[in-house]
Amino acid sequence: MINPPTSYLTENNSHEILVFFCESQHIDHRNAKLLRLGANALYHIPQENIVIRIHGNDNNEEKIRLEINISSFLIKNGINSASISKKYSDIYFINGKYITVWNYIESHDRPGSYPKLYGKFLRRFHNAMNECKFTLPLYAPLQTIESRIKLISKNNDAGRLAIEQIKHRIAEVKINAREVDFVLDFGPIHGDAHTGNTVYRDNKIYILDFENLAIGYRDWDIIPTCVIAKRFDLNFRLSEFLKSYESDLTLCSFDENLIRIRELFMISWLSQRAGESRTIDDEIILRLETLDKSGEDGLWHPM
Repeated sequence: MINPPTSYLTENNSHEILVFFCESQHIDHRNAKLLRLGANALYHIPQENIVIRIHGNDNNEEKIRLEINISSFLIKNGINSASISKKYSDIYFINGKYITVWNYIESHDRPGSYPKLYGKFLRRFHNAMNECKFTLPLYAPLQTIESRIKLISKNNDAGRLAIEQIKHRIAEVKINAREVDFVLDFGPIHGDAHTGNTVYRDNKIYILDFENLAIGYRDWDIIPTCVIAKRFDLNFRLSEFLKSYESDLTLCSFDENLIRIRELFMISWLSQRAGESRTIDDEIILRLETLDKSGEDGLWHPM
């Protein structure tokens, strides 16, 4: 018997759902590998070269169908993208969670020129999305952060600290963000465009994960890579990425409030898992305590 769904996916409950789904579809899951656990859980099934995606609670069938349609649209318009499995093309619903099955894209080592390649690719992605006729929501990261706060546990120190600090920081951002000057065009955006949502294979970049697709300023798709360079990889060639996207872009082009909003976006996501493990709780506290630090003192750990 599968346990009732929780407010977020854990390694235990997602694996239970995976097993139940695979057995219902006669899929051999014995060598299943967890690729990613966050808002969604992704499992690679090597026997069939597929990825089973268990969607989180904030998804619905209409939203997931849009992701599938966007994937097909991008491929037709020459943008390498994750693609839905033809064999398992339905949207499944198991134990309160939606499930989709995608073709697995094997990741190859990324060259040193990857920041430059990714900048060019992201520009091509935006150009292609200009022709998108699908109805997309307005990008509203502050609303997402505030909705996540309600899901953070108050039963441990990390959760309580996160609620207190994120609320305080959001109040500051709302005051400062009233006069944000965006520098890029307004249009369809990925909404979570960072290098972790790409795969490099056969000298090509593939883009993944379309659940945050929205309408907004393209600045929002540049900022996640700026945060990666600030918080996770001080050696990331950020200037090459920015200039390959648009020749006159620099980090100084962007409002600092956008970077802070992205940082809070990431912290609020992780904080929903407060109490799950000591490692997660320590990372939540680290990120909150280093928000105003930079360089090596401001580095975070990938989760």
